[in-house]
Amino acid sequence: MAVFNLTSYEYDSKLSAEASLVEDGTGVQINASSQFLISRTAVTATFEKLDDYYIPGVPYRGKIKLQDHRGDIMKSTKVYLMISYMGRRFNKTYITDGTGRASFNMDTTAWNSSSVSLEGRFKLEDLVQEPGKINVDYVNTYQYLQPFHVTTKSFLKIHPLPGTLPCGLQQNVQVTFALRRKDLGEGASRMDFAYYVSHSGGIIMYGEGESSPHWGGLPS
Repeated sequence: MAVFNLTSYEYDSKLSAEASLVEDGTGVQINASSQFLISRTAVTATFEKLDDYYIPGVPYRGKIKLQDHRGDIMKSTKVYLMISYMGRRFNKTYITDGTGRASFNMDTTAWNSSSVSLEGRFKLEDLVQEPGKINVDYVNTYQYLQPFHVTTKSFLKIHPLPGTLPCGLQQNVQVTFALRRKDLGEGASRMDFAYYVSHSGGIIMYGEGESSPHWGGLPS
């Protein structure tokens, strides 16, 4: 097994290999060759489940995924989230879970309805590039947000389930909502929620539920 450390720009970003096998006695020879591309990317950060907007005052949620140069997930690893708005820049540190993902939940009140940029990265500091050498790259991920203005402070959001859902099994769908008393009208004593599940252009399931509002926990 040979180890190669191709750090100079004089080398191509690929490695060619040739091998020959000669059978004793018969002299039969088998030749093989292959070529391997060399990637400079060591770690890739990717945002998942991000909206390109936020509702002022409503928490903004998402995930960052880390993968190494082979595309394998990176568990229990630090990942940094950079938040920039109104000329200010902040960073938060998270740890990836067993799936190589880190979840975040941010208060948007301080964003003051401004444009916001998010950046997920593996290294907090920018790498110093060495002249004449091929340097390792860490691919960062970016998302730009605009405020979504609504006339009411009430909201409801359905959180999508990841991947392809298996057939024949029940799935729990998370719904986040906040209701203001004045949006429900005077004398409201209950809230009715209806849901619909559609497939191939038709409704295949529907239902409704009832909930009593607790005014002490809701903004007025």
